[in-house]
Amino acid sequence: MKHYLFICTGNTCRSPMAEGIFRHAAQKKGLPIEVQSAGMGEDNQSAADNAILAMKEIGIDISMHRSRHLTPAMVRWADFILCMTRSHKDILVTMLGVPEEKVSVLGNGVPDPYGGDIDIYRQTRDALIEILNPLLPSFSIVSMSEEHVDILAYLDSLCIEEPWTAEGFLAELSKDTSYFRLALTDSDQVL
Repeated sequence: MKHYLFICTGNTCRSPMAEGIFRHAAQKKGLPIEVQSAGMGEDNQSAADNAILAMKEIGIDISMHRSRHLTPAMVRWADFILCMTRSHKDILVTMLGVPEEKVSVLGNGVPDPYGGDIDIYRQTRDALIEILNPLLPSFSIVSMSEEHVDILAYLDSLCIEEPWTAEGFLAELSKDTSYFRLALTDSDQVL
């Protein structure tokens, strides 16, 4: 499981929006990731009202978000640290000693909407969606079902000398102790 940490200044606008967008998209695809966000400011502040509204418009609820100050434990937890600006990355790398290969800036940076009207927050949300979507794999992880058995048996026959048969997959699939997951492309083809 991979761990993603989004960083902005106050952890009340951009990073909670990015966290919500990324988590929602990963859950829709069934991807095994964990997502958090943090900032350089105070703990326990609620997300900005316009951030909550902009996200609610696309069906993502960040109303329970509370800001968190970045800690060394969060840095250790994260496999990928995604910052909103170059200055956030510089602070992490030069002042806090976070390994540079672990830290990236989203796109060319995401301007801070703090204090802006709802349209500014919508622009920020839409920019985050555009930047974050390509970061997720273009496949989803799903539970195997009987409809996948024939193609899996065929793919297995291409890969190994003694492949499973469709009957073998079906027999195993019917057991309570078996658990199969597989990857599907966005057009529902088995990978």
